[in-house]
Amino acid sequence: MDKALEFYTKSYELRVQLKKKGEIAQTLNNIGSVYKQMKNYEKAHEYFDKSLVMMKEVGNKRGISYVLNNIGSLYKTQGDMVNALKYHLQSLKLRQEMQDKNGLTFSYLNIGEIYLSQKNTSKALENYLKAMAVSKEIGSPENIKNVDMALTNVYKLTGNHKLAMENFEAYIQMRASITNLETQKATITQQTQYEFEKKKVIEDEKHAAELKIQDEKAKADKNRQNVIIASVSVVLLLVA
Repeated sequence: MDKALEFYTKSYELRVQLKKKGEIAQTLNNIGSVYKQMKNYEKAHEYFDKSLVMMKEVGNKRGISYVLNNIGSLYKTQGDMVNALKYHLQSLKLRQEMQDKNGLTFSYLNIGEIYLSQKNTSKALENYLKAMAVSKEIGSPENIKNVDMALTNVYKLTGNHKLAMENFEAYIQMRASITNLETQKATITQQTQYEFEKKKVIEDEKHAAELKIQDEKAKADKNRQNVIIASVSVVLLLVA
């Protein structure tokens, strides 16, 4: 974390010199996130608040929505569900205006988690179902997996064991599917690397063979020249 903080601090100082407000705002948000991970919540609030002010100055609505989300998550970590909900709802509103589908999924999930922690299962379920609808709309396996687990938890809490089991099984299947997809991607990457290296070896061997031919030709030409020079020398001696 210290390395990350050092990097972002240097980045912040550089961007201040260049007067790039948008990038300064993003860096302040990053520093806030690092402090949150370090459990220095006071500093995290300080930097998130600074970032939010600057995001508003440059009119970056997407950036504002993400900082509001981060502040909401910070309050949630601190156990302040009232302020957590307040900031997540503000973030949700902006994401609805922008039609930020991926962001909407996270907002609905975060809001659902807050309601679930308050044992308001109907509100939690309402938001989780919205999250699932958006996740399916954009076709995000990772988001669908996360919502399946959230639905498992809410159905378990309401005593609906049938739906809890169905969503848990869906979660397991989606997790396996994502793992297989990642394995396939890794295999394709390895195969591509193998083919690239194989092609390079063939090209290197071909190049080496060409160099050998050129070298042998050069040697043959030199030997031929030596023979010609020797013959001429013998003729000159005979004439002399």
